[in-house]
Amino acid sequence: MGRASRRKRDRRSGLLPQAPAAPQPFARELPATPEHHREQNKISAALLDLVEPYLDSPADPELDQIKSIVAMAALAWNLSLLTKSEQAQQMRQMLQDPELLEPESFVEILRDLIGRKLELFPHDSRRVLAWEVRETKQSFHVMALCTT
Repeated sequence: MGRASRRKRDRRSGLLPQAPAAPQPFARELPATPEHHREQNKISAALLDLVEPYLDSPADPELDQIKSIVAMAALAWNLSLLTKSEQAQQMRQMLQDPELLEPESFVEILRDLIGRKLELFPHDSRRVLAWEVRETKQSFHVMALCTT
């Protein structure tokens, strides 16, 4: 048994005093996050907060419906980070899509989601990069990726 192993054995058995803990040169306490910032929350949870009124229906929504509303929430989240004129320009471009069904209700829901984002998460400037909705045995699970 080598010298270091004997010393370790003796420290563990109590024959030698415990070695002092190595100093942590980069350890520091992080400042507390202000209450009005929700950046520490998962973006997927924030998206679910946005769509909550659309999921509170007596009938269980289908997976495709959930995917659609979460996609709209992610779009609304990112639009909320733009200026009002940039938002209007982006919406005009989206409305030119010939595959868009019911453009009036689309814009209405989008504006409602933007308002909810600004109300619930006014200081959160993360961008939603990707999202996915998966069906589970009892419900569904939302995963999302965002910038920091």
